[in-house]
Amino acid sequence: MIDQSTIDKVIDTAKIEEVVGEEVDLRRRGVNLLGLCPFHNEKTPSFTVSPAKGIFKCFGCGEGGDSVGFIMKFHRIGFLEAIKKLASKYNIEVEEVEETPEAIQRRKEKEAIQIVLNWSQGYYHQQVEKMKNSENHPKFVPFLNQWFVSSEAIEKYRIGLSTSSGDELLKEATNKGYKKEALVSTGLILKNRDQHKDFFGKELIFPVQTISGRVAGFCGIKLSDMSSSANVRMLGATPSFDVEKEILGIYQAKGEILKRKGCHIMTHPLEMVYLTQNEIPQTITILPHTLAEKQIKQITRFSTNIYLWCSENLGSILETYNRISKLIHSGITVKVIHINKENLVKYLKDQRTSTIEAHANDAKDWLHFLVETFYAKKEQLGLGNPDVFIKILQIINVIPDAIVKGVYVTELSRLINMPEELIWEDLRNL
Repeated sequence: MIDQSTIDKVIDTAKIEEVVGEEVDLRRRGVNLLGLCPFHNEKTPSFTVSPAKGIFKCFGCGEGGDSVGFIMKFHRIGFLEAIKKLASKYNIEVEEVEETPEAIQRRKEKEAIQIVLNWSQGYYHQQVEKMKNSENHPKFVPFLNQWFVSSEAIEKYRIGLSTSSGDELLKEATNKGYKKEALVSTGLILKNRDQHKDFFGKELIFPVQTISGRVAGFCGIKLSDMSSSANVRMLGATPSFDVEKEILGIYQAKGEILKRKGCHIMTHPLEMVYLTQNEIPQTITILPHTLAEKQIKQITRFSTNIYLWCSENLGSILETYNRISKLIHSGITVKVIHINKENLVKYLKDQRTSTIEAHANDAKDWLHFLVETFYAKKEQLGLGNPDVFIKILQIINVIPDAIVKGVYVTELSRLINMPEELIWEDLRNL
């Protein structure tokens, strides 16, 4: 028996275009790849590979699936054999263990949790459609229109809705035969002694999908004020949801990140929606204070060019500083798009594509952003000139490449009119 974590790693790592491309001659057609189907004889290509979705589909014979499914069908082998073949391709160590009764039980529990997560995603999404024609919620569609959430975005991100505070999801799930224990294990149901309650109430719901498309968790935005980051919350860690690894929007954006050689990281789901709706689909959401090493590794599989959006809000500026530090430590190229507005959600929802693209084109190197912003706002940040200097040095100090570090020392010297020798001396004293 192969450990489930190894299977998940193989599925997340295997790129459909690479796996299929070894066996089929593929040519780019827009965002997809096209070739002759290997599963039936054809002269006109009808076999399509979607890097963004991680799937293949033949519109001639109907065959389709993910990377593992392709290997199974092409080589006529079983699931575990396909996993081993892909693990070998991507140099992933596979250690087979005999499945104990306890392991079998854990696997079954995890499968039950996944079934509940899949059902919950569908349930929340169905509520959006129901509300469109509901006499009880006649303002719902205008409400979404007011926030400029398009029908395309609702489908792309499988956006859902929780319509009441209480136990709406719990009642519907138990009526469908799902066990309370499995519901509690997903994190969607909270248990306090003998009382059970939904985690989300009156919130717009975004499913958090893994790179391979599996629903791992959920993110909610309170309908009372969707522009505030304080009203955005994520499910906590569960056996099926690694909050330090999974990223909202990565499944939808991965192909575009790869294609456009860059990734925009936002702190609010609606910021991601607005950028995607305005021709910047290579966008993901990582909530404030949650950028982790596993997430950085996920992103760098597709690009090492990162764009951070920052408002005039001091919290946003400090969050951007912290993200720069973590990303630079991983050897990533970071640029910042600094918007002179207090609330990015409210600002971006009213902008046209040309304006948003212009902002993206004006992205500044992280050092220029920090020098300009921190020195200008030092009093608001409670910092003196020496404090600002040290905070910038602390980031330069974690640059892993010595040559790149030297380039930034030279540039800092130019920007603040300070001899390089003194900067190097202060770096050594950190």
